[in-house]
Parts: sequence; structure tokens; C-alpha cells
Amino acid sequence: MVAPFFVTSFNVLRDIITQTVSESLKHFENESGSVLYSSPATLKLGSLYIIGLNPGGDPSTHPISVKESLVTAFDRPSEKYSPYVDEFWRANGTYSRHQKNVQSLAKICGKDIQDIFSANFIFVRSIGTAGIKDRIFDLATACWPVHKLFLSIVRPKLILCLGNGNGISSFSLLLDKAGIERSAVRYVDQSQSFRHGKYCNAEVSLGPNDKLKCTILGLPHPSWYGISKELAAFIESAK
Repeated sequence: MVAPFFVTSFNVLRDIITQTVSESLKHFENESGSVLYSSPATLKLGSLYIIGLNPGGDPSTHPISVKESLVTAFDRPSEKYSPYVDEFWRANGTYSRHQKNVQSLAKICGKDIQDIFSANFIFVRSIGTAGIKDRIFDLATACWPVHKLFLSIVRPKLILCLGNGNGISSFSLLLDKAGIERSAVRYVDQSQSFRHGKYCNAEVSLGPNDKLKCTILGLPHPSWYGISKELAAFIESAK
């Protein structure tokens, strides 16, 4: 039996998130997609925040819209869930390289992936980045207020971006929307290879008199690269 206070607070939180999504994504909320990439139960104080680019897959075979995804998620608010372990992204019913690398990332962080708040910077689904390339900045602008709300709740010490390219990546979009100069970005390793990660120590403005001090870490995209020993050591020191 859940305590009445928790139910009331959680319902208020659900309503605030739903309203923010509706106001910010009014032109996109009926497209295929997903707002949360973990259970609503992870929307609480936590040291980590995982953020990918956008949900993958064919929108024509994934009918649930951005708006509907919230309803589905909040129907089971306390149930543990993560697409990185509770779905199989390969046609033969096994985990993809992307999923395996994110699972490894969670282990390095000493966490169960189901307990880490996760989302994508862009909530709209597409087959690869080509499907959203022409409107990536409009989508990012629409989704950013929702992320600010999530960040104000989770208040992570370390934001883990899945992909660190200078063009279209969650790392690049986050730097742009948070107003962080590229000159502040450092490489994890002296080799200055993106494969070992990029990072910056940031102060992200979330609202009036609310600034989040955190480390933003851009990982090489998990669909292609695993976590190097240099990157693993950095995560150990920063988590």
C-alpha cells in the first residue's frame, strides 16, 4: 500500500510533467515517440542522468505518441523498467550492441540501469538521425523545457550523454541549450580521442535562482563503441 502523501505528490508531479510536455511540444506531441526512457519512479533525487538522442525505430510500427507515452508510463509509476534491459532491439530477440554498452555503463557506475533516470533529448521517434535532421533544432527547443524540469527534480551530479559528436548528438544539443561554450569542453584522455569521451564542468540554469552544478560527460555512441578503460576511470572518479 502506497502512502497517501506519496500518491498525492506523485499525481501532482505527473500533472506538472504532462502540462509541460503539452505546452512545449504542442506541435509534436501526437507523433510517435517517448518522453521517459525509465520508470517514473526514477524521477527523484539521483546522482546520474542518462540522455540519448531520440527513440529509434519505425514510427509506422510504433503507434504510441509522445503524449500517450506519458499516460502509459504513469499507469505503472513504481514498476521498474528500462528499454536497455527490458526490450530486445535485435530481430533475433537478443540485446543490441547499444543496449549491452549501456548495461556496462550502469555497472561501471555501480547502479542498476532500471534505477537510473533516462530519457532522450528529442522525444520524437525516427529511423536514424535522417528522420529528424531537418527539424532537429526545433525539436530540441521544444524538448528543452521538459529536460529542465527533469533536471530540477533529479539534480544529477553527472549527466551521461550517449554520443558526443560536434554535430547532431545529445552532448552537442545539451551544450547548446544550456548555453555552454565549446571552449569549456575537455577530453577525458590526453590523446584527445572522442572514443575516451569529452566533458565539461557546468552550471546549468534551470529557472529563476536555480542553477545545477554538474559534470556533463559525452560518451562515444554506444551503438558503435564500448567504454574504454580511460573513460571508465573518469566515470569512477566523477560519479
